[in-house]
Amino acid sequence: MQICAILITRNNESTIENLVLRCRHVIEPDVFVVDRDSVDDTVQRAIAAGAMHLDAAQGRESVVMAALREVGALGYTHAVVLRASDASHHAPEQISRFVNAAFDNPGGILIASGHGAATRRLANVIASISGWRRFEDAASTFRLYPVEETLGLGCRESDDHVDTEALVRASWAGIPTCHIPTAREWDRTAPAAGLSPGFGLRMLAGMLIRSPRLLWRRLSA
Repeated sequence: MQICAILITRNNESTIENLVLRCRHVIEPDVFVVDRDSVDDTVQRAIAAGAMHLDAAQGRESVVMAALREVGALGYTHAVVLRASDASHHAPEQISRFVNAAFDNPGGILIASGHGAATRRLANVIASISGWRRFEDAASTFRLYPVEETLGLGCRESDDHVDTEALVRASWAGIPTCHIPTAREWDRTAPAAGLSPGFGLRMLAGMLIRSPRLLWRRLSA
């Protein structure tokens, strides 16, 4: 099992060095930075702190899926993904909890749980109904993904929706998901990214198409 950390950045020059160093303390030296068109010195400061710059060509893919494809090509089997803009929400030191849990759940998606914003509860409702599986924090952006299994899901949504989409598609595919309680360093009143009505409708439509197979799987369990 080869595990790396992927930090997704955009104009985070004031915080990225500290974030990289904290991640490297846990998962030295395999920390990558994928930048989303920063106009400041985010990338340079990340590299100076010891991160490796990953030039993930997105095309029509979300930045998460493009980054997973790149680290997969480098031989990594699992990746902890954390958006640098959310670093104040999560303690990077908690990466060790994901790494330890991955050995017990090598094919599963591991999700940091414990958030309470209303928009995150909406993601939980959409994901739980569409995926026929209960989710505690379907919009959490702090995760460990098994690279091959996640890329095989065929996620198509944008960056705002792909984290929730991945969980729904994992449920459809029978891939396990596991919630990892993590310490938070954030203000519960901070806004979370919203989900568009179209996204919810697409997930529900996908569930209805697959409902006979999902029902058969549940009855056979």
